[in-house]
Amino acid sequence: MVSIGLIQSGNISRGSSSIHHKSGLSNSEALLLVKIMKNKYGIDSIDINESIPDKLKYLKLPPRGHKSRLTTSWNKGIKTSKSYKSSSTKANDRLKSKKEIWLNNTFINKSCAFCHESETACLRYYPKGRMIVRINNNIGITQTRCKLIKLIEDQDVVCLNCESKLNIGLELI
Repeated sequence: MVSIGLIQSGNISRGSSSIHHKSGLSNSEALLLVKIMKNKYGIDSIDINESIPDKLKYLKLPPRGHKSRLTTSWNKGIKTSKSYKSSSTKANDRLKSKKEIWLNNTFINKSCAFCHESETACLRYYPKGRMIVRINNNIGITQTRCKLIKLIEDQDVVCLNCESKLNIGLELI
């Protein structure tokens, strides 16, 4: 007999002389459900020649392998709760912000070579500004930055407006 949780003998509903389960399925429907699940999960390859009733036709079975119950919930829809960052991600973000602060502090007492803008938030090194940012992010917080400082000293300081004009080919005086 199929072990899909029969109702105790006192509560068995007998409609057309067939046993009904807690789920409201008849015995033949329960056996058909077992065949469908065996096919779905690759336990057995059974040919299902019977017509599948509507209540089993649109049944959503759980996926074969879950990633994790915490990240993927097949029975509750899309997870909407806020995901929290791990401590290592927070530590990496702190280190990255320290590196950005160090790079922004190199603009103190400097101004744009063309328009003399001195706001440190909008100053960039030209022409190798992206390379300087990349090298700064790759160097560890405790490592020496001698090569980076030499590279910075060879660059011109420009503001974002002047940098965009230089990138499109306008000549600034």
